[in-house]
Amino acid sequence: MAARRTWASVVAHLETGAGAHRLPPNITGLTIHAPTKFNDKRNWTLLRQELPRLVYANPALRVDMEPTEQPPSLQVHYTAPMPTRTIVWGDKSATDIIQELLTMARFSGETP
Repeated sequence: MAARRTWASVVAHLETGAGAHRLPPNITGLTIHAPTKFNDKRNWTLLRQELPRLVYANPALRVDMEPTEQPPSLQVHYTAPMPTRTIVWGDKSATDIIQELLTMARFSGETP
């Protein structure tokens, strides 16, 4: 049986880690293209751990999921005039994907 988590431990979990960063306001949303079933549990780390942290730190961020048979990817949507950018997961860890997103955010023209 899993140990019960306290409210404080859940909040502490959401406020730490790679995804617990504020994004600049010109990033309006994310679209995750992923299969409905992964062969490797490593791929679920982004969705189960880092994505909740990112959404907690950025409550106005719109996140959409689209099932695909293509390799998993993360599209970053900006306000005009910046084009949408895509991060292909490949063999990257969840932390590497979040770091790439944060690097895109840092060079997007606005600071949080």
